[in-house]
Amino acid sequence: MNYKVTSNIFLFSLIILGIAYFYSASNLPSTKSATMGADYFPKLLAIILVVLCSIKLIQSFKDKNEKINYIYSKKILISILLIIIFIKLWDLFNLFYLIMFIFLMVLSSFFFPKLNYKKIGIDLIISVIVTLIIYLLFGVAMKMRF
Repeated sequence: MNYKVTSNIFLFSLIILGIAYFYSASNLPSTKSATMGADYFPKLLAIILVVLCSIKLIQSFKDKNEKINYIYSKKILISILLIIIFIKLWDLFNLFYLIMFIFLMVLSSFFFPKLNYKKIGIDLIISVIVTLIIYLLFGVAMKMRF
């Protein structure tokens, strides 16, 4: 696949996403007074996304047609699949921190497949530390529930 086609497909997808985001933000409550309502910033972000992607889409017609080597395309697709599975499991079981810990372990073993006790121990420690930092930051400091 070449750069121009990939870029145009991605930009067009972002424009569609921006339009859908704007439509979704239209359902948020708004105020009729001079103050900004809950819909103001999401609509503003959607408009900025659509405008900037449209500008880049127009500019991309001048770009050269370069071939792109997808060296890591398999890893990217598997990572996206793992993220989707993570979100579905989180939604299904509502155990964010446990699922995040497992997700980090699986991702680490996928990207660095060399298996030995030292590597598993390091992955375990890193996963625990990252999960603990996220818990302390969001669960304790900000009092957010996942």
